Amino acid sequence: MKTLTLDTLKAKSACLSQREVFKRLFGESVVVTESLCLSVAGRFDWVWASENILSAYQLGLYNESVEPAQKLYDESMGVARKLYDELMESERRLYYKSRESARKLYDESRESAQKLYYKSRESAQKLYDETKAISFAYAYNS
Repeated sequence: MKTLTLDTLKAKSACLSQREVFKRLFGESVVVTESLCLSVAGRFDWVWASENILSAYQLGLYNESVEPAQKLYDESMGVARKLYDELMESERRLYYKSRESARKLYDESRESAQKLYYKSRESAQKLYDETKAISFAYAYNS
């Protein structure tokens, strides 16, 4: 089994976050085994590692063994995405329908409130105008 070092990651320009994870888990180096890699499968960017650390021959082996899993992943994600889109379309239609109902209620309430406001404003304006007129006459004749 071969050893992978933190210095190798630095030399290959691995990002800081991946180097920090490596150092926290393994220190300065680790012996690479299938069981070790499996135990940290979701913690490292294996595509980056394969493209930047492996030799051309090793990269070919990696790609060949990953290809079936990639196809299965893509297919299952396609199905999941289709189901998600269908569900969201249904929810979107429901949302817009309820939004239309809410908008109609809002518009009706606003119209009623505006009528009451304008009626109140007319009465208040009339009283205010009359008060100003009488006040002017009183002040003018004093």
